[in-house]
Amino acid sequence: TEATGIYLCTEDGRKIIDGISSWWVNLHGHSHPVIAEAIYEQAKTLEHVIFADFTHTAALELALGLKEILPSNQAKFFFSDNGSTAVEVA
Repeated sequence: TEATGIYLCTEDGRKIIDGISSWWVNLHGHSHPVIAEAIYEQAKTLEHVIFADFTHTAALELALGLKEILPSNQAKFFFSDNGSTAVEVA
């Protein structure tokens, strides 16, 4: 019913180590306060955007930052929200 850090908490109060969670949780833990706050703040300004002939400031800033550190022949960027689309575009 809830999770914190590496633990899943059962309805009867037991804590179980989540050894099969997604990559996100494996890296940062469940209910990470910094991530939760960042998600909350972002949701107040722009919850979700698909990149179908549209972009936003954060995507542009990321692309410009990447352009600065990547080789000069890496001048175009494609952001994808899933692996299958990324593979199709590649």
